[in-house]
Amino acid sequence: MRPLAVAFLMFSAVAAPALAQPQDPAVRRLSLALQQPRPPVGGLVLGTVDDPKTFGIFTVVAPELRGEMIRVSLPIGALVTQAYRGVAARNRRRQEQAARRQVQADLRRFNTQLPPQP
Repeated sequence: MRPLAVAFLMFSAVAAPALAQPQDPAVRRLSLALQQPRPPVGGLVLGTVDDPKTFGIFTVVAPELRGEMIRVSLPIGALVTQAYRGVAARNRRRQEQAARRQVQADLRRFNTQLPPQP
């Protein structure tokens, strides 16, 4: 715990001067411009999409920041879940087939050991 506290204090001492430096005016102007809402052009508000358009697994949604022309959404969680469930279902089918083959082999072996019936 003590080395962690020492590392934190050293990092604070080194990072404090860098954080205290004044921000470049150009960077400040750009960040303010990006945070302001979009002005209407010709009575139309740029970047509005009434309904998100879906192309396969991609969804085109309205841009959120200035300078964005298009924003594409990809459902990573749904894709990972679908892949996981597919792999789990395949493993379950494979285990069921292996159990079925084992039972059939055991039945054949049992039937060959029985004496012939008169």
